[in-house]
Amino acid sequence: MRTALLLTPLTLAALAVAACGDATLQQPGDELGHSQPPGKLPDGVDQSVAPGPAGGGGAPDAGQPPAEDPLDQDRDDFCDGIGPLVDLGNGRNVERETCTGSIAEQVFAQSVCTCGDARTAGYVRTRGFDSRVEGAPDEDDEGEASTGASFGVNGSYLAGAGFTDIGGPFTVAGPEPLNFVGYLKAAGDLRMAPEAVIPGVTRSGRDAYLKGNYTSAVLRVERDLYHAGLVLAVPDIDGEVTQGPVRVDPPCACDDPYDIAGFVEQARQRNDNALIDLDPDALKQSVGSTDLELPCGRYYLSEISGVGGIDVTVTGRVALMVDGPVATLGRLEFELTEGAEIDVFIKGNLGSIGAIRFGDEARPAASRVYVASREDVVLIGGAAFVGNLYAPYARVTAPAFLRVFGSLFVGDLDVAGYVNVAYDRSVTELNCPGEDPEPPPGGAGGAGGGGGQGGEP
Repeated sequence: MRTALLLTPLTLAALAVAACGDATLQQPGDELGHSQPPGKLPDGVDQSVAPGPAGGGGAPDAGQPPAEDPLDQDRDDFCDGIGPLVDLGNGRNVERETCTGSIAEQVFAQSVCTCGDARTAGYVRTRGFDSRVEGAPDEDDEGEASTGASFGVNGSYLAGAGFTDIGGPFTVAGPEPLNFVGYLKAAGDLRMAPEAVIPGVTRSGRDAYLKGNYTSAVLRVERDLYHAGLVLAVPDIDGEVTQGPVRVDPPCACDDPYDIAGFVEQARQRNDNALIDLDPDALKQSVGSTDLELPCGRYYLSEISGVGGIDVTVTGRVALMVDGPVATLGRLEFELTEGAEIDVFIKGNLGSIGAIRFGDEARPAASRVYVASREDVVLIGGAAFVGNLYAPYARVTAPAFLRVFGSLFVGDLDVAGYVNVAYDRSVTELNCPGEDPEPPPGGAGGAGGGGGQGGEP
């Protein structure tokens, strides 16, 4: 059903979308938005599988310790792409046996995920791309095809001036009413738990699930609308309109975070430093220009800090464990050669005044950063942050704007200006030992990668 009405100011306040079509009342207890019929699942999510810890992926054989300590594995095996198994405890003295690729698939499945609140004073835009077949989108990209960049908020979404334009599903599970100036657009499903007042247009590229009262100038839904409260808007609905209980679950699995600090502690004594004569203090309190090259291996540093420029060249598959903070004034850049990748595990806090890049804007899926600290992650500077950041305890804050090539899984997000995220979807296609590589969209050398809506019937 497609309905389009033009309202006068006298009738706008009295119109409910349910009155505009064949709305049916669900039986009490049938909470929509929690379990949808086949073919109506959120982009890329199979809800027939119960979500597992730390981002939605279950751990195989949780509770069964690995046969071999991952830090004692042969370096050649690691460099050949059949290791390491990264043993990260889950906070309940139960060991997980999983590889860094598996971890990345679990925690970086969305462009932005906040365990708490997301606050921004400017606009928010996310766009997805696949670095295997296409380049990163421009900062002002308006392309409809750049999908797969979902945004999930377990707490409240507190936006100021500007618009919210999500290149994928958008979910807000917290109770704080949503009220901002501008329009709201989600290329995937729209799931909204709180009441909302949107002066501009609201658009959902798939289904919309509205738990609270919802007010918008125009409500455009390209599939079906499910709502529990009153909806005041000029409706433009392609599918069915159903009124009844709606359930919006927290989109980010934050109750069981990985034990990053424990893994770094293990690496203090077991690492590959001796093979390249790497001093653990090599990047501690650096002054001026400092260069470091890391070939394939697992390395330990006491901290990364200093004033000036720090350039790290990564030439293979690298796991870097940092015991203290990563705190620089100036430039911190990791340059990855072709085929190289890096996982950085930080026990201390992460902060920078200046440029901080853990990889290449064209291939952010190759750079993953895991932070154990509960201190704020402060990013100050005009350059973009490059990498996929997992900091479930921390508040990530930027006093101006925040431009990201990669993704964020954080405690809270607090940005004084705009937020613009270019999400590399291929981070969810990383492989573990013994797995066949996932082919790029369109096949090898194909022209795919526009990223359609996963789960379309």
